[in-house]
Amino acid sequence: MRSFILAAAGVFALALLTPLPALAQLPSLELVPDPTDEFPQLLFQSGVRSQVGSTRSDALLVRPVNFAAGTTGGVQHCAITGSGAAAFASVTGVNLNVSSSSGTQTIPLSCTSAQTNAQATLSCGTSVDGQTQIRNWPLTCPACALRFTGNVVTGVVPQNVEDVDISSGTMNARLDRLPPAATCATPSQLPDISPFPGVRRFHRFRISSRRAFDQCVTVQLRADGATHFMVAYSSFNPNDIQANYLADPGSSTADDDSATNMSLTLRANAAFDLVVHEVNPNSASTNYTLSLDACTRFPFFPPQNLTVENLNDAGTGSLRQALAQAELAPNSTIRFAPGLTGQMLLLDTLELNTNVHVIGPGPDRLELRRFSGTVPVIEVASGVTASLSGLAIAQGQAAGLVNAGTLLGVDLHVRNNVGGGIVNQAGGILRLRGSAITGNTGALGPALLNAGDAEVVNTTIANNGVTIVGAPGTVVNQGAGAELNLYNTTIASNFTATPNAANFAIDNRTGASLVMINSVVANTSPQGQIRNQGTFSSATSLSLDGSLSAGNGNLNNTNPVLAALANNGGSTPNFLPAANSPLRNAGSQVVLAPLYGDPPFVDQRGAPRVQESGVDIGAVETSDTLLIDSFE
Repeated sequence: MRSFILAAAGVFALALLTPLPALAQLPSLELVPDPTDEFPQLLFQSGVRSQVGSTRSDALLVRPVNFAAGTTGGVQHCAITGSGAAAFASVTGVNLNVSSSSGTQTIPLSCTSAQTNAQATLSCGTSVDGQTQIRNWPLTCPACALRFTGNVVTGVVPQNVEDVDISSGTMNARLDRLPPAATCATPSQLPDISPFPGVRRFHRFRISSRRAFDQCVTVQLRADGATHFMVAYSSFNPNDIQANYLADPGSSTADDDSATNMSLTLRANAAFDLVVHEVNPNSASTNYTLSLDACTRFPFFPPQNLTVENLNDAGTGSLRQALAQAELAPNSTIRFAPGLTGQMLLLDTLELNTNVHVIGPGPDRLELRRFSGTVPVIEVASGVTASLSGLAIAQGQAAGLVNAGTLLGVDLHVRNNVGGGIVNQAGGILRLRGSAITGNTGALGPALLNAGDAEVVNTTIANNGVTIVGAPGTVVNQGAGAELNLYNTTIASNFTATPNAANFAIDNRTGASLVMINSVVANTSPQGQIRNQGTFSSATSLSLDGSLSAGNGNLNNTNPVLAALANNGGSTPNFLPAANSPLRNAGSQVVLAPLYGDPPFVDQRGAPRVQESGVDIGAVETSDTLLIDSFE
């Protein structure tokens, strides 16, 4: 939030005193992926691979939302635009009608990928009860199959790539059975042995999974003639070709224009052998192409609802496994099983590498705790949009939480980490709500080190210690373009963990911007509360010294009169202002409006913000009345 808020405070305050009418949910048409569609999941995470174009199909559902009886809508026209539009089949002229009683209809889509992922936009004109709108939907046609070409007759072995080991050899017989159904179920019947004698050459592809859960793998074989055959084994033994077999497609393809397909389940952290061999001994020399489709569902990555079943560091039912599953389905939501509480001891950092929402039971009930290694507890990768709520993050090394993406943190307790509580890197966007940062130590910004864009609301920052001699602060805002906005935040009782180390409440450095509204700075260090070398504005805030600008409702050289840090309701510790605290009713209502989708009018604990004649300064709202919910 920029400094123009200060000038508009009076106008917003008056406007917010008038209750706002509830917004009606208007009827609309949604374009969503088909939730019943089954799709193969990503097989390989990294490494050099040969990419091959493949045709993939899917559909969008046109779904009515908030349709009252008699409401009608339709899709009159769709078009695919963008640099990658040529990879997609045209959908121009789609004409669908949906009413309150007709349910959903589908828009079919298909694409043929090239050497790189083709990206385009689907634009559809929709009409609901005469109101028209253009809806846009991003499309991606992935090209992530592994492709091998070879000739088993001449013994040419395709080039190896990461996760695929390739070898050649001979065997004395072949399996003889009908093709299995194109599903990921393992066939149950045992194949027969072909009665034709002779030696057949083969190529063996050993394919390894790097995932912690089962996944469906699709394989395709093309050949110049009916001279090649494809079989899958858990482990191939050329001297016993009935042993360990998983699936085979029967007879090979007859020409280049058709293909033999196979699908099977690749178990978690396991491997399988894919064998391509001659149909008959001494077959004529012909070429084949083998493709392993490792793509996710085209063209969407449907979110899932995932559940953490235990407190294990990894494996089935763990949070780490759920995060890996979410990588295959961005925007998934991860929750914890009812009653699952305690400490989750982590051997390595939990990495959020895709858009995901993690919802914990509360920071007073579940703690993510580093168990070994000099690593943070959680890292959010650049380009990721994620949210974390209801968790404690503790005992990290090199910080507890490191964010390089866009992160919303709600009801978090970041505590007792070494190297800092939270590090928001350059380019990172951090929104912290209703949380506490306590007991962390570090050389630079032991509570919060911000080099990106950070906004902290209804949060307590206390008992954090600086470990270096110099001029850092409990909160450090540094770097060109760094922006830190503090609303109803209390920074108090932080200390110097090393003798003679400075400990400003906030160190706002050159090139950085700091905005404070309704916030408290009351550190125990004699150096001062705020050291400003950048851009700084404040309103209706309090400081133990003269760090704040005069006017704008600021209280300089004022003791906030706070009780000791404690759990005064809610799930995170906070400071409760005393009955004679100058914080009471001294704040501005300008920041009561919901910020970034927050629920309005609440403090750190979720208690109502306006309890007396006005808003309190700081993270906690008080009143003389003992509330039924025991917040006070």
